[in-house]
Amino acid sequence: MIRIIGKIPPTVTIACSGGIDSMVFAHFLQQGRRDVTLAYFNHDTQHSHKAQEFVESYANLNNLNLFIGRVNGRKGKRSLEEFWRDERYAFLQRISSNYTITCHHLDDCLETWLMSSFHGQSKLIPYQRNENIYRPFLMTSKKVIKE
Repeated sequence: MIRIIGKIPPTVTIACSGGIDSMVFAHFLQQGRRDVTLAYFNHDTQHSHKAQEFVESYANLNNLNLFIGRVNGRKGKRSLEEFWRDERYAFLQRISSNYTITCHHLDDCLETWLMSSFHGQSKLIPYQRNENIYRPFLMTSKKVIKE
């Protein structure tokens, strides 16, 4: 069973990677009669271009609005992962002042906690990031998503 933290409003934007997590939650919210908009961020890799085509196809097939963002080079001395994350969240912040969902789940929480604990700084993924970005599926396991 999909477990939700908080209340999901009738209109949402979903950070959609094209992976199983975001696709299952997009479908779930559409079935729950939510007005869903998708947001895809292209990291300018070969996989990202294929994933973008998939998300565009899904949006067209389901008559959903889609915002597409793209990374522009690499800046500073940050790791590539950190740079991509910063760029992705800046994109999500720009496109929507409403309720935006990232599809992090319970397994992501466990992984984050374990990896940060190994480095002596236990961290949890917060339910909310910035003013408009939420993670309502943090209590749903990957097993449930696959089912």
